[in-house]
Amino acid sequence: MSHTDKIAQQITTLLVHRPLRHPGAWWKSAVIADIPSFLGSGELSWITNNVHSFARAGCNAIVFRPAKLDFISYPLALKQLIQAANRSGLKTIIRLSGLTENPCQPFTSSFVGYEEDPQRTLQRAKVALRLGATGIDLGLLPQIPCQSSPSVLDSKYLNDEVSTHVRALHRICYEQTSSSFISAFALGSEKENFDKYLDNYLYHHLRDETLLETPWEAKAIRERIERALERRDELGHVCAWRASSSITELKQAPHPGAWFEENSTVRRAGLTLLSLALPGAVYIRANRLVELPWLKNEKEYSQISSHERQAAGNRLIQAQRLRANRQIGIGSLAWIGGLEWASPDLFVQVGANTMTVLNTTENEVLVPTEMKVLLTSHTGITHDSADANLLLPGECGWFAFNS
Repeated sequence: MSHTDKIAQQITTLLVHRPLRHPGAWWKSAVIADIPSFLGSGELSWITNNVHSFARAGCNAIVFRPAKLDFISYPLALKQLIQAANRSGLKTIIRLSGLTENPCQPFTSSFVGYEEDPQRTLQRAKVALRLGATGIDLGLLPQIPCQSSPSVLDSKYLNDEVSTHVRALHRICYEQTSSSFISAFALGSEKENFDKYLDNYLYHHLRDETLLETPWEAKAIRERIERALERRDELGHVCAWRASSSITELKQAPHPGAWFEENSTVRRAGLTLLSLALPGAVYIRANRLVELPWLKNEKEYSQISSHERQAAGNRLIQAQRLRANRQIGIGSLAWIGGLEWASPDLFVQVGANTMTVLNTTENEVLVPTEMKVLLTSHTGITHDSADANLLLPGECGWFAFNS
């Protein structure tokens, strides 16, 4: 799939992803605001009144989990939110639950509040789609095969249960509208487990932890991105990237070697901008764009300042405009090396006539001034300033590769 090509001045490029042949569907390059927590009617009403904030920030869709709302019996709150999102030009994706209990974790449940059981999940999916939702998200999927209890019986049971319910969910979606969307999250570190989900269940987006816990090293980041793209390109799927989660929101999260172990605020902004430069869709933590009142007392979210939110929103607006104009979300991707100004420890990629530099070194990096600055993750510096092409450790920048 990949090939190496030498160009002028011994610069090398390694192609790792080709442009999409059929890029038309909205979800292939969407930016989706992921609204956390188990939500009830009060939270849904708040989102309804503030949904325009996500549209203004450049999002194409929102995903949320109304686990504490019995919208089968009382659909008004969900219906009003979906209608408000539609008026703002946003798609709505309803997160329900996994489709089965996980025998590997018998003391924890996949279901919360009014979700109850797998059959209830399918009923809630049908109602949500009837109310006008664009699609269904199943959240974290159970592991197949079971690692802590590796019996053939457990593995076969779980496989059969998931398969049965996913088929039923696809049927429900198709009966409502042939364009209904289905997504989920699976742990990708166990290749056999992840590939079963990727191969067999036809999710539009199957998220994984590719960028969530990556070491802060150019080589490691390249390898993870390349592996994620390769797995999906073979099947004609798109990647759905996430650079932040409830774990990485904790500034002192104990995960040796992970990117958020040091300089987490700067690195998070840089890694998020990198994810927006990759082909595919991007999920953004909604509380990083808009202050959500039900999270004010949650310690993993309390560190986010209004300045940080405003800066993240401004970057996303600019990134979305550039992604559309330069076709970044549906374009090619290649690694680039041999640049005189870039050390081997610096992450550099090029795609859709855009060069992205993520400063994974411990030193400042000055990108040549003949490269036009499009967008950077640092704040307080305008594109026409003397320091516009300077990236501090942890920062990311987009530059016009071929204007």
